[in-house]
Formats: sequence, C-alpha cells, structure tokens
Amino acid sequence: MSMLRPKIILSLILILVLLSGAGLTIHLIKSSNRSTNRVSFREVSNNPIPKIDLKPGSDPIYKTTCGGCHFPYPPGLLPGASWKIIIDRLPDHFGDQVTFDPKSKETLIRYLMENGADRSSAKKPVKIMNSLNGRSVLRITEIPYIRKKHRGIKPEIFNRTAIGSFSNCIACHKTAEQGNFDDDQVVIPQ
Repeated sequence: MSMLRPKIILSLILILVLLSGAGLTIHLIKSSNRSTNRVSFREVSNNPIPKIDLKPGSDPIYKTTCGGCHFPYPPGLLPGASWKIIIDRLPDHFGDQVTFDPKSKETLIRYLMENGADRSSAKKPVKIMNSLNGRSVLRITEIPYIRKKHRGIKPEIFNRTAIGSFSNCIACHKTAEQGNFDDDQVVIPQ
C-alpha cells in the first residue's frame, strides 16, 4: 500500500502538468472529511471557452437567406413544428413576402426541424420545450421561458432605437451569434 501512494501522486502530478500545458489551472481541494482524506479536482480555465447555450444557425442556406434580413436565430429556440409552419408561411413572413425555390425551402425545413428545440437535450432548448407544454408558437418572443427571462425589462427599453424590438436578440445578447445567451454577456444599449 505504501508503494501505491507515491505512484498515484506521480500520476496526479503528470496529469496536472499535461493539463496546465493545455491552458488549464487545476485546483486541488482536500476534503475536510478526515476518514476519507479525499482529494478532488476542480478545473478552472485560463482561456475561457465561450459558453454555448444553443447551437448557432450554421446551415449555409439558412445563414444567407434568413440571416440576410435578420439575425439567424439558433434553431434550438423553437420546436421543429414551429419552424415548419414559419417556412410554410413564407409568402407572409410577419408582414414581409419571402420566396424560396422549392429545393432551398425543403433544405431549410429539414435543417430547422432536425435542429429544433424538440430535438435537443441542451439545457435551454429543454427549458423552452417544458415552458411550451406541447404548444407550437410562431414567434420566439411568445415562448413562456423567454418571456420569463425578460420579465424585469420595461417594454420601453425594447423600443429604444439601438434595440428596436424584443425580437432583436443581438442588440443586447452580444454573443448570441455564437449561441451564447448567458446573462453575464448581456449589454443593454442606451
């Protein structure tokens, strides 16, 4: 047993050296429980990786067609059925007329349905789906979870020139295009 402890310590040191070379700092935390005398690890990144709440819109047709007029919302913000209805109703897209060739339209429907909130196990899409309780909505701003997250913001703030409306996510969520909607990244423009 006494030979095993130095081998474990050497292995741990080697792991720490390798991880610190990868830009990570590892903190050793010794348990206060004397009976187990455990050592645990907590990883703290020196080069923080951006938090991804939602997979960003990545399909080239989606990015160029939809993203040509507005922020290409991450597909995980709506269930696939909602996306299908939105694409099917493009001749009247919230007051604008949008047309696609049939092949592009089919590609968009497939992409959005395969990547919708109902197909994701990520934290935010699951919360979105739970808040919808089986309903389909056509606007992200109608999702109960999204409305709840913004409930403390006065309506006149969304009407500021720099924001324009509740649907302009990237006005305040500066990292939304990377899929990061973390509250710590929000900057509300004046």
